[in-house]
Amino acid sequence: MKHLKVFVILFLCTSINACKKHQPEPAREVTIQILSPVSGSEYDANDTVWLSAELRSNLDLERVNVSVNKLSNDSLIYRRSTQSNGKSLNIREYFINHLNPHADLKLTIQSSDKDGNETGKKQLNFHCHAH
Repeated sequence: MKHLKVFVILFLCTSINACKKHQPEPAREVTIQILSPVSGSEYDANDTVWLSAELRSNLDLERVNVSVNKLSNDSLIYRRSTQSNGKSLNIREYFINHLNPHADLKLTIQSSDKDGNETGKKQLNFHCHAH
């Protein structure tokens, strides 16, 4: 009789845990707002080009990459990678325009999860004059 009580208790505990529904993690929603530069803006030689953005997510941001590439050949002008453990991140970066010859550039801000999967991306184009 004692063994039967133990068996019934174990059975009930196992049954209750097995019936609990596993809640899947919600889909990651990342909002990226680029504050600077403004799309289509132009910078003179030796200007400071500010790269500013705000990122917000319903889940923790893991990694954020900021890059500036030439549109003509996709060559890299500037790159910075940042790790984040929060749900928001403010980017405040800059580079000095020392390009020669002038170039149309593309700013890309991309977020990714811990496995490297892209979770958000925003791009815009601007122009830097030569000196």
